[in-house]
Amino acid sequence: MVTLVIGKYMSATPVETKTKTSVYSINNVTHGDVLGVVKWNGAWRQYCFFTTGEIILSSGCMKDLQEFLDEINKRRKSGE
Repeated sequence: MVTLVIGKYMSATPVETKTKTSVYSINNVTHGDVLGVVKWNGAWRQYCFFTTGEIILSSGCMKDLQEFLDEINKRRKSGE
């Protein structure tokens, strides 16, 4: 599995690959804590971030996570 860097403080590791979509574990790179998962949400027809417990994200981390979501949603729509 290839771990993807999300900004300075987070990483995404694929934990499940389905026919058309994947599930990514989003982790803090300093401590390895799981912040949540990114997975396909059929109702919204896009990848979304699902938190685990109470997490705190700065505006910079939220921007980095949004850019990751935008990229994987773009790939999904283009059929990659």
